[in-house]
Amino acid sequence: MFCGIGVGLLMIAGCESAEQVQARETQFNGLPLTQVIARIGAPQHQDASRAVWKHNEKVTQAIPIQTYRDGRYQFDGYRYETRHLTCTYVAIFRAGYVQESHYTGNDCRRYAPKL
Repeated sequence: MFCGIGVGLLMIAGCESAEQVQARETQFNGLPLTQVIARIGAPQHQDASRAVWKHNEKVTQAIPIQTYRDGRYQFDGYRYETRHLTCTYVAIFRAGYVQESHYTGNDCRRYAPKL
């Protein structure tokens, strides 16, 4: 099971089994490229045999700081964490149909949406 934020390529909000993650990462295999484009948008690059989508984003999260005093938790403010989220999705296709899907990065949710 994969649990938590930022696990693997899919930054998962809940918990997913390895099989569920694999199903998300291969969901476009066998589909027409036009259907994939309709679902996740136009690729940044496309040639005769592959299409490439890229995502880069910088996000800052406010994380609450709490301390335990006198038998209870007390809010002490926030600490800020900046993260760089990236994903490259490459679809290898033949005759207009996706044959293989390859993901790299730490946030590929937009290119591997929940089933």
